[in-house]
Amino acid sequence: MDREALRARLLGTMDLRLGAQQLPPLDSARAESLLAYLLLHRDAPQPRQRLAFLLWPDSTERQAQTNLRKVLHTLRRALPDADCLIEVGPRMLRWHADAPIELDVEQFEGALAEGRLEEAVERYGGELLEGRYDEWLLDERERLAALHLEALEGLARRHEQNRRWPEAIRCTERLVAHDPLREESHRLLMQLCQASGDRARAVRAYHVCATTLERELGIEPAPETRTLYESLVAAAPIGAAPLEPAPTVPSKSAVRRNAPETSPFVGRSAELARLTAAWSEAASGRAQLVLVTGEAGVGKTRLVDELRAHEGAVTVEARAYPAEGPLA
Repeated sequence: MDREALRARLLGTMDLRLGAQQLPPLDSARAESLLAYLLLHRDAPQPRQRLAFLLWPDSTERQAQTNLRKVLHTLRRALPDADCLIEVGPRMLRWHADAPIELDVEQFEGALAEGRLEEAVERYGGELLEGRYDEWLLDERERLAALHLEALEGLARRHEQNRRWPEAIRCTERLVAHDPLREESHRLLMQLCQASGDRARAVRAYHVCATTLERELGIEPAPETRTLYESLVAAAPIGAAPLEPAPTVPSKSAVRRNAPETSPFVGRSAELARLTAAWSEAASGRAQLVLVTGEAGVGKTRLVDELRAHEGAVTVEARAYPAEGPLA
């Protein structure tokens, strides 16, 4: 009679099932670590001395060997038919070569190698042995996490080629969530949002990137990220008419003639008079600084536009965001 396969999930929190039966969690974190190591390295026998050093690097050799015997005893009691699964020798331990096993790490890597990216992304349930911090785990955990990011990016690019913008954006948002400091992911998200027609979302993605880099690393976005952002800000909204080149020094009549038709300017005559007086002072050589403040929608922009129309001033317009840092 064929034995049922042990189904082991190591990506995320450990989960063990024998056929359809879920096994109780192992009582020992070291037992989990030992089982995971034997499963991930089941292609070769593992010396007891090496296992003891890996699991208890700060202990003496004698103490580490004693600890290994205790943990192995715990593991063999927890696994049904453990002697059919783990080959125990005086100097070596090994997962039985003929013991049926379904391992999520193996399934994840197999799907990725064969280009089944959606399956690979689905198989990745989280970091290897999430919550465990044995030294031997760290490099393998980082390697698998990098493969997961590779799968997500490949899937996003595939959706991009097929112009499936929502799916591509979702994959890239997961990329950003898994590694917020990976600037290439932020750029890809900006590009996909722009391609989908959502320019505001693309700009917002840049500010998330800039804020994260400043907060976590104290650095600014790379030049290519900044260039992409500037192209987004400079781009005209979809459906907008092309902008006409402005004359170098417009006259008052030209400004009035080219000003967009709006409703009549009503009220705020006192504020307009103060602005006009400040402009006259500046025009005579005495530099002035005026700050126009107020609640949203009270007409600040219209007030300033009215000053421009009346005085024919050559102006420069800019916008600032918290993530941009101080103004030049």
